[in-house]
Amino acid sequence: MTQTSEFQVLCKEARQCWRDGEYQCAVELFEQALEIEEVSETHQHAGMAAYMAGDTENAVKHLIRATHLAPSNSQARINLGAVYNRRKEYKLAIDALRKGLAMDMHCAEGYFNLGMAHRHQNEPKMAIPALREAIRLDPEMADAHVQLAEVYSGQGNYKQAIELAEQALKIKPGFEAAQQILDKAEQGRDTAKASSKNLDWIAGVSPTKLDQGFRELTDEQQVADHRHLVVLAHSIHQIANDVLLQMRRELDPATRQVYRIVSRPEKNPGTLTEAYAAFKRATKSYKILRDRLGVKMQELRDYEESMKENNGE
Repeated sequence: MTQTSEFQVLCKEARQCWRDGEYQCAVELFEQALEIEEVSETHQHAGMAAYMAGDTENAVKHLIRATHLAPSNSQARINLGAVYNRRKEYKLAIDALRKGLAMDMHCAEGYFNLGMAHRHQNEPKMAIPALREAIRLDPEMADAHVQLAEVYSGQGNYKQAIELAEQALKIKPGFEAAQQILDKAEQGRDTAKASSKNLDWIAGVSPTKLDQGFRELTDEQQVADHRHLVVLAHSIHQIANDVLLQMRRELDPATRQVYRIVSRPEKNPGTLTEAYAAFKRATKSYKILRDRLGVKMQELRDYEESMKENNGE
């Protein structure tokens, strides 16, 4: 048997082991073949067999060698990125994946792994386009839908997260990860709605209407509006925190002191007049903060009204 034919037989046997799920056997046979002849594609196969066998260190070694032997081997770079993801070496994953995708811009799995790496690096602005591209290239990739749903859920965009999780379940019924993110996003949506209603009540304004259409803006207007909303939202958040802090530090203690003096005067020093004066000061402070919060919430409502399309109302 010639070296070439022996190499081919070993690779054939290795591929059969792969199909049978015997990945370590496949690694050993591919490595025997590589002792006869070093081929980039064979290193790539050996690397992925090692990856499937759980030996990510050996997988990295073979995939790096594959890229050295054939710098244009885009799949080896993309596979290397996937292995780095498994090893939680996300910066290395991003570098390998970007190089591989520069050679093959139609690999859905490459974009999926790139999105995963950016997500784990807490870079949602980079993760979102990568995962969207993975879905565009492979609309049936349920994992990409779930990962993108996770990103949106983390941003508080529960509507998009729910839609993506539901789509993943249509693609892959019973998909546990999809069901988990769906439940999480629905819970987040419901909590956000409840918080919004509570904030309106504290601020003393009627609930805002979120189901109206909005006029279209230029990109510059959108940036300016976003900045305005960020500042306004920060103000509302800060004042709301001040309201809660004032209630805990002043209003609640003053109320409790009045109760203690009335219910058990013999064990609580001080007069009711003093307790009432403290309560009155606390309620005055609370009203000032509540009014400030109401003004900011009204600004938010006025902004919303200014954005609505003229629907003849």
